[in-house]
Amino acid sequence: MLDSFSIDYDVILADATRTVTEAWVRGMTVPPRVTVSQHADQTRMIAKGAGAEPGPWRTSRNPMLREIQDALSDHSPVREVDFKKSAQIGATEIGINWTCYVIDRGLDSMIVAQPVKDLARSWSTSKFEPAVQLMPSLAGKIESDNTLEKRFPGGTLWVIWANSSNQLRQRTARFVFMDELDEYPADLGGQGGADDQLAARAMSYGDRAKIYRACTPTVAGRSKIDAGFQLGDQRYYQVRCPSCLAHQRLQRDQLQPNGTFACAVNGCVIEEHHKAAMLVERSACAGCGEVPVRVIRNRDAQGHLTYADECMCGAVENPSPPDGAFWLPTNPDAEALHRSYHSWAAYTPEGLGMSWVEIAGRRADAEANPDKQAAYDNLVCGEVHEGERKAQDSSEIEALAEPGVHRGAVPAGSFVLVCGVDCQHDRFEVQLIGIGRGQHARVVDYTVVDGDPSRPDGYADLDAHLQGLWRNVHGHDMHISALAIDGGNWTEMVAQFVKSKVGFSGHHRMVKVGEEFRKQSVYLVRGRSEHKSERAVYRPAKTEVNERDKTVARSVGLWGVGTSVLKHIIFGWLSSAVTARAEADKAGTADPIEQRMLRFPGGRGEPFNAMKPDAGMLPPTYFKGLTCEYFDLDAEQWITPKGARNEPLDTLVYALWASLSPAVKVDAMREWQWEALEAQFGPPAEDLFSTPNASRETQGSPPSSTASPASRETSTSAPGFGSAGWSGRL
Repeated sequence: MLDSFSIDYDVILADATRTVTEAWVRGMTVPPRVTVSQHADQTRMIAKGAGAEPGPWRTSRNPMLREIQDALSDHSPVREVDFKKSAQIGATEIGINWTCYVIDRGLDSMIVAQPVKDLARSWSTSKFEPAVQLMPSLAGKIESDNTLEKRFPGGTLWVIWANSSNQLRQRTARFVFMDELDEYPADLGGQGGADDQLAARAMSYGDRAKIYRACTPTVAGRSKIDAGFQLGDQRYYQVRCPSCLAHQRLQRDQLQPNGTFACAVNGCVIEEHHKAAMLVERSACAGCGEVPVRVIRNRDAQGHLTYADECMCGAVENPSPPDGAFWLPTNPDAEALHRSYHSWAAYTPEGLGMSWVEIAGRRADAEANPDKQAAYDNLVCGEVHEGERKAQDSSEIEALAEPGVHRGAVPAGSFVLVCGVDCQHDRFEVQLIGIGRGQHARVVDYTVVDGDPSRPDGYADLDAHLQGLWRNVHGHDMHISALAIDGGNWTEMVAQFVKSKVGFSGHHRMVKVGEEFRKQSVYLVRGRSEHKSERAVYRPAKTEVNERDKTVARSVGLWGVGTSVLKHIIFGWLSSAVTARAEADKAGTADPIEQRMLRFPGGRGEPFNAMKPDAGMLPPTYFKGLTCEYFDLDAEQWITPKGARNEPLDTLVYALWASLSPAVKVDAMREWQWEALEAQFGPPAEDLFSTPNASRETQGSPPSSTASPASRETSTSAPGFGSAGWSGRL
């Protein structure tokens, strides 16, 4: 009976102790330190049709890509990498190598973002998936067939498109790859740029997050990759001259018409057949086998940058010149752990891009045909295109300010007050202008009112300010007839504020002026996004679309501002005033101030003193903000340089819009209407014959008890510009 249950001793049973021990060892063993470039050299395959040279990936074929890849390695402390580059230089391949590295090592979730849906699908199906199919070890770790969402042990890969707010929501990832981010929307769903929203997806990971941005730059002042490059440490690839061995970077101005480069140090002739040897990277560290990375340490007594070389073995201070090509950082003020790189077509290895002769030919074509200049700058040189532009110099506009005319006092000839309001996260910036015959405009005041636009109770001081009164030079109290407020990122809260005051955007409320009440119209506005708006005032749509691209019922009413039209008008006025002033100086005649369409208060006429500011004048920061934008004639759009504070221009645009709004329509007012306003706000009857030489353009006097913002029960107690004090927030 027992024989039927006999054991076949030829079968070797597993050793339970050994099995458990090996599992514990595998689980507790730290994975070997591997860089992205090492992983790519070991595993990456380029599929036929997906690259110029199918087969195994070799970083040595394009050595300048090594450091950029390795900065994305898991053990690297670098958090942000920006690669500003020419077309077809290998930046997208870096992103693919990094994605494979993250999945193979099971590091965490990752987002790959393309500008539009078609490009997202194309990246996944024609670039990433063909590579994975040739890498069995990687393919076996991807658990789903979904083109745009791939699960793997350790996380999920999402391939998304940046022009949809839905794609950016409810996804959190430690790693983010933004490809061609200059094509991303500048504002998405009223919550800022798509690139900023994507960066926020990794915010919760803190110092462990990594963001890689790669793009061919576009227009100066608008290029996101150029802005990121400027914030980083600005690395350029240094190669050695084959004749004098001096390190230098290849610059577009050194390229000669015959396709050779002139050595930047000694003028040696560098021919293209030298390029392969020049691109060979410096030797790896003998101790750890990694190629050292050069970093900025400080400045010496002469102001020159000092460097160190870092690798696994540590840091070498004040190193000797490398024996090969290397990346040199040039920006000592870079944000911590932010690397930025620039490369262009001259650096592409032979057989992988344009020859130097071809580049020289492209440059000659661009010089002969200006229409090709942008393509040459962007696609060949990897630089922003400056383009022809319309701009104003802030110092020239500041010089137009009129001494004797003081902030806060409404000048003679201004009979209608309107204002524009711009919301910031902790304040409201308010510009008040007076309008007279012929739409002549005067800046009366520029005020910063503290308040939190995200809170329903954050509008109290602003509301009191808007209901206040301003006294003109003849002693009459004037109120704001119409105001336009742009909610920006807080449109919903501003809409609630407008609804609580007037019910519907464009309706009016009553403001107390002395013993009577006068109408004040309140508009919720938003600048129209098209590059070239056709008119200034756009009525609100009958329906509105929310952030989820769903049509919703008409609510408070959001009026459109043709910002491009109004900015052209403002800059035209400024340009005419500067030209007239210059011509008058040349001819030795008086400056025709009364012909200016836009005029500014100059206070006492003294130079600006930051320690003892003249409350009757506008500070230089106002004029810098007013003129910080420029119109790019090639791109046909207004450009705001990165970091520029353009609130003075925006609020002036909104104030002018308010003057053209249906409630005011200064452009359609008849002479009898102006005469009625002049009778109401002009000089008292008993003074009509006391100053026979006075005109409608009589200038204002310094603020005093009779020429200052009127005391008002509804006004905020906080001092404002041109009134009882000075605001240092401008």
